[in-house]
Amino acid sequence: MKTDVLKRDCDVAIIGKGTAGLSVAARLSEKLKNDINVTVVGSNFGNSAFSPWNLRLQDTNSMFELLSRGIKDNDQISLVRKVSEEHQNAVNWLLSGSNIQVVETPFGIRPVGYATGRRMLKLLESKINNYFSIINGKVTDINIEPNNFKTFTSSKKSNSEIRSKYLVIASGGKGHTQENTTGNVSKNTNIINLVDRKGVETVDTDRAMIHPFLIKDEKTGISGLIAGKFLTTCDFYSIDKFGNTNEFLPSNIKDSIKNNDYHHLFSDLEKLFSSKVIKGHKIIMYTRMTEKDFDDFKLNDEYGQIFKNKNFDEINRGLNIVPGYHYTLGGIRIDKQCETNIPGLFALGESSNLYNERPGGVGHIDSLVLSDVIASAIN
Repeated sequence: MKTDVLKRDCDVAIIGKGTAGLSVAARLSEKLKNDINVTVVGSNFGNSAFSPWNLRLQDTNSMFELLSRGIKDNDQISLVRKVSEEHQNAVNWLLSGSNIQVVETPFGIRPVGYATGRRMLKLLESKINNYFSIINGKVTDINIEPNNFKTFTSSKKSNSEIRSKYLVIASGGKGHTQENTTGNVSKNTNIINLVDRKGVETVDTDRAMIHPFLIKDEKTGISGLIAGKFLTTCDFYSIDKFGNTNEFLPSNIKDSIKNNDYHHLFSDLEKLFSSKVIKGHKIIMYTRMTEKDFDDFKLNDEYGQIFKNKNFDEINRGLNIVPGYHYTLGGIRIDKQCETNIPGLFALGESSNLYNERPGGVGHIDSLVLSDVIASAIN
């Protein structure tokens, strides 16, 4: 039984150990004065470790046109303009000094190969200065007062209480109790709901993004995300109520899935899959993997974890795809300094309301760019 609580005082606490949180930590470690001490808290297990990282690179005008779509708030426009103007410099900074090879995609770049999530996290960790402390633990509660925050965490080894003058929420925070949510975030504290109950202003949290590639575990009820090498070997069919089978994906989407470059077509996929489900069709996915390749993928690829309790015969019979809730399109309201309605409390990444939509390939970039805004406010 855990009874001791590790208490720590610091100037800045960052909630999030995924790509958003570590992007903030890496950038702040370069931008903040050396006498400002920082503590990063969060769980080791999250979507970032199992997600491909794609980096959108476009000219300033086309990037701004994409990111500002549907936005009317002047503070959001100001931040989106900064991301559009500085995103290429941020990517260059991120990749500087690394030996990661990248390949061009229709909207930017991505690393060569698969299982790139953990490589991204390691790259970000390598850029964090030694005077930053990192605590592993699930965030269970936050006491929120202006410039006086207490963040409580729990892990198998200990409980922690981190007291800070500034708090940066850079967690995906999209865990949801809805039935078909992505499984591995549903186990974690929903940061957005938590701070909303503490008086932090949130907006549009009822607007949901649907993910097309989810399978549901009939035993646990938890959905898992199909991705990586396995997804590139799959064919999709819809089956109507009369049992008629139809290969319904357009050729451009099939080619994009095969080449692992489908993220720029995400909104098309969402509409296509959701329309089939609304019409009462089942969506079945078949893999062209051999049994040997499947066993290797299941054991050695980070995306193979969702198949750990399945054998090849089960997979070979086809998987029932259940598009479901992935995360909210809203989030914590922030101003042009990324600050919330609570002085000293900032938000970045998917937990914020920065965009009206969720364009692919910018989840890491905006955290890198806008960390400079937070650093200026703190310094």
